[in-house]
Amino acid sequence: MNDQLMTDIGENYEYIRTIINNKIEIFKIDLAQNVAKSLGLIILALMLSGMFFILLAILITALIILLAEATGSVLIGLMISGIGLLIICTVIYLLRKPLLYRPVAKLFYSKIADKI
Repeated sequence: MNDQLMTDIGENYEYIRTIINNKIEIFKIDLAQNVAKSLGLIILALMLSGMFFILLAILITALIILLAEATGSVLIGLMISGIGLLIICTVIYLLRKPLLYRPVAKLFYSKIADKI
């Protein structure tokens, strides 16, 4: 009976060890998938933001040229564009919490809550 008990304990130990190893491997695979997905999203965001800034620079240049022709002075066109951009930046700064912080925090917390 003592030999049977030791055999059962040994088998159970091996089962537990196998289960733990499998859980570790599953965790590694999940982590690799999450890292790959996150890196893909970061690269996509960088590419899209780069193209957006190029487009924005072209549009601002066109606006300055349009304003320069309308007012007859490049300096006035630059000043009007600069004031407009300053107003936009100020509004974004004042609304940074509802526009940026809260949505990012909600997204982050929802991803964590899905894993738990």
